[in-house]
Amino acid sequence: MSAKRAIFVLDASRAKLICALLGAAFLAHAAWYNFMSDDGFIVLRYASNLVHGEGLVFNPGDRVEGFSSWSWVLLIAGGQSLGCDPVVFARVAGVGAGLLTIAVSLLLGFSLTPAGASSGWALWGPLVVAANAPFACWAPAGLETALYGCLLTVTAWAATTERTRALAALSTLCLLTRPEAVLLIVVLAVLRGRVRDDTWRSTLRVWIFPAAALLGQSVCRWLYYGDLLPNTFYAKTGGSWAQWARGFHYLLDYAGDHEGLPLMVVPVVVGLAAADRRLRMVAGLVVATWASIVWEGGDGLPMYRFMVPVVPLAAVLLGAVTARGYQIVMAYLGPAAVAPRVAVMTLLAAVACVHARAPGMDAHYGNYEYQEEVEVPRWARVGLWLRNEARPEDSFASVPIGAVAYYSGLRTYDMVGLTDRHIAHRQMPAMGHGIAGHEKHDGAYIVSQRPTYLLLGNIDVTPRPRDPAVRPFIPHGAWPIADRETDVFDADGFEELYEPRSVRIGPTEYLNFYQLRDEFRRR
Repeated sequence: MSAKRAIFVLDASRAKLICALLGAAFLAHAAWYNFMSDDGFIVLRYASNLVHGEGLVFNPGDRVEGFSSWSWVLLIAGGQSLGCDPVVFARVAGVGAGLLTIAVSLLLGFSLTPAGASSGWALWGPLVVAANAPFACWAPAGLETALYGCLLTVTAWAATTERTRALAALSTLCLLTRPEAVLLIVVLAVLRGRVRDDTWRSTLRVWIFPAAALLGQSVCRWLYYGDLLPNTFYAKTGGSWAQWARGFHYLLDYAGDHEGLPLMVVPVVVGLAAADRRLRMVAGLVVATWASIVWEGGDGLPMYRFMVPVVPLAAVLLGAVTARGYQIVMAYLGPAAVAPRVAVMTLLAAVACVHARAPGMDAHYGNYEYQEEVEVPRWARVGLWLRNEARPEDSFASVPIGAVAYYSGLRTYDMVGLTDRHIAHRQMPAMGHGIAGHEKHDGAYIVSQRPTYLLLGNIDVTPRPRDPAVRPFIPHGAWPIADRETDVFDADGFEELYEPRSVRIGPTEYLNFYQLRDEFRRR
């Protein structure tokens, strides 16, 4: 395409400058959200226990795989073993992965730009990644979300540019970063097939490494944890149509808060139907990611965490499909036509703006805001209070466990089963109708374990102490997942075993909880 017809010609120096500018914008975006997820502290506790010789466990002596990313836990453990603060290291690593994703999405955009089209089309992906609010929110959140998005993007780049050795290594890393990557790798292998003059033997060599990694991981998991799948899988699944419907509505909510369903679906349909195998591979990865989200029933955490890894792929695909459409229109209207250029630039600006704005749904932006400003800092203060006041042999049970467990160091009973095998494997009726990841519970089992502290009411902190003579001492119907705790009060021996308490943990903060009576406390 001539310089007159090109929207924007992107040479190497311009590409570096624009990546730097987009990286700076992304850093400012991530700093504005400044989110640290409570679940991130679960990963930090696993890493810390590994570094201190307790093994890859949440509670020493209790082998339960309550995390979803081996590579992320090992990366955090490596940073901690080198003397880095785990919280800072996890957040910096996530942001670093986000910065790398901007550069990699540019490379993927170059690989998908049609012949004869302006190289400027490759900017679509990096711009959306830098602008996307969920991506900026989850990059510093302490979880593997941004890393997985980066790995998916660079894996797609390796596949579309036929870098077979890199593809084998990157596919392996994807499998070690998220368990659902199995589906994506299978889809990619089918759509890629054989390239050029590859024999079936050479094609098999590409996929033998991820297959071997998957087999090795499964064997290690079975030998160490006694399960073939992560404990988080058992804790979050078990429903059927209702769970899948919830996952589908999760996708629809994201579409409604961002570019809309047509701009999400049309590029995928065009990509799958395209003669260009590169487009089919990227579109297939997007569909496979969506399918895994629907199957898992979505996510209970704010700001569309599960959608973050597919943002770069979907954005690059949208840019590549738009570029092909632009070529067709310009060939029909002629090089002097101005309207198509204006329409494309308007569309790009609109997509960037809707990705940059905060989601309108309160279940996402509202929950993020409350967790970032109130809940996670509060739970961290509760953990520090327990570290100072509790005995080393004490324990606690609660629904949010990350920050409290990490800062207290106490044995922890997870009331929704992410780190508890008994609750995770329990069959529950009506799965799929509650909040994803917070549907399984067993109050009688929790009481039977006799944790020293029952931190109920989503860890109840009030400006004034609650009256221990009032029943219920902690209201258990005032928060969204309170039904995960109500069976505690119905458990045999609860009233006999536990007494209500309120303690001051700050100038205007009182922690209200149930404590095991002195005569029943283990010594």
